[in-house]
Amino acid sequence: MRSLIHAKEALVRKRILVVLFASFVAAAAYGVDGRHHSKPPAGVLQKPNVGPGTPAASETVTTISSVGVQLLDPQQSFVSDGDTYFRYLLTVPGDFVASLSLPAGAVIDYVGLGSCDQAGGNVEATIYLQPADGSAYSTIADLLSSAHGSTTPCAVDYNPTALAYTNTQNSAQSLQVDIYEPPTAPVDGSVEFGSVEVWWHPSVSPAPGSPTFGDVQPGDFAFKQIEALVAAGVTGGCGGGNFCPTRNVTRAEVAVFIAKALGLYWPN
Repeated sequence: MRSLIHAKEALVRKRILVVLFASFVAAAAYGVDGRHHSKPPAGVLQKPNVGPGTPAASETVTTISSVGVQLLDPQQSFVSDGDTYFRYLLTVPGDFVASLSLPAGAVIDYVGLGSCDQAGGNVEATIYLQPADGSAYSTIADLLSSAHGSTTPCAVDYNPTALAYTNTQNSAQSLQVDIYEPPTAPVDGSVEFGSVEVWWHPSVSPAPGSPTFGDVQPGDFAFKQIEALVAAGVTGGCGGGNFCPTRNVTRAEVAVFIAKALGLYWPN
């Protein structure tokens, strides 16, 4: 009798494991890894309004096009539009993924989601920060396509306000882009993914706790910028442990500063 009970318990445990395994496989197959937000903010159909102190001319736009992404689940299928190369999944839910390469110190202000989506809410773009040790990721930006309407079905959505997120480092972590089509997304080609834009500007690294030069103290207005030049190897000061911040700079010295900062010049 006892052996029969043990046998039944073993069968129940086996069935539970099978169900859990099947659930795990299904989640992996459809890219449902818990990363998708139930109600991400919808974008706005307009060119980004650049935040205070960040004029449009200083923004750099890094774009990931539809041909630069791949399927999270290689078992799924997608179609590329023959005219635009925009892509859409044949089974949903599902994800397109890509890596995002930005320099350390880049401040992400806006994310643009290019899609063809008349009804809205059928394409979601998310940027994640993933530590290299596999620990918990964090969400940097999450944007849902808005209703474009039939007049201009293919357009770009942007987050309405600047994110002001600083990519502090590239070592031991990576930036990842996920383009998600939810279970309600049409698979007849009426909804397509085109691109993800990342609008960013460079920033100066934080100042150290103690000064490098005796004549440039933390309270000085250019302390952070001077320390950044030192850390980057652009300047070593004027000698004697000083920077000489008020001394005139020759054209030759300017040439050295600029060439070191920009890494000039390598022939083709």
